[in-house]
Parts: sequence; C-alpha cells; structure tokens
Amino acid sequence: MKTQKILIIGGGFWGKNWLKAVTSHNGVELAGIVDVSDDVLREIADQFNIAKKFCYNDIQNALDNSGADIVTVVFHQPGTCR
Repeated sequence: MKTQKILIIGGGFWGKNWLKAVTSHNGVELAGIVDVSDDVLREIADQFNIAKKFCYNDIQNALDNSGADIVTVVFHQPGTCR
C-alpha cells in the first residue's frame, strides 16, 4: 500500500495532536503543516523536528507544492466556535 502524505492546516492544539499521530504511524507521512504565524511554525518545527520546507504560511502554496494526498483542517477563526 502507498504511503499517504498528509497536509495539516492549523498549528494550534489540534494541529499538534495530528502531528503526533502522523509522526508516530507507519503508512502516513507529513506533507506539510500550515499556519499563518511564523512564530507558531518555528515552534512546531523545533518541537517536532520538522524541516522548514514542510512549513507553510499560505494554504494555496501548501496545496500546490506539498504533494499531499490527504488534507486535514484543524483550525478555527475567532468567533466561529463556542
């Protein structure tokens, strides 16, 4: 079976939980992580030992260039979740 590449959109609490899952399972690999905050991306890169080439701050760029087979969206805009 082909390894599935996952793009995670959102670097907050749930994004980090998805990263833990992706990096600990066979059969899946990280295609990239997207967050609008460069600070959040640096923190994630350091915490999970992720190369900068897998960190994106633009969703369209990540979709165009990550080679993802699967995309998971794990962020919310302020005021949309209660």
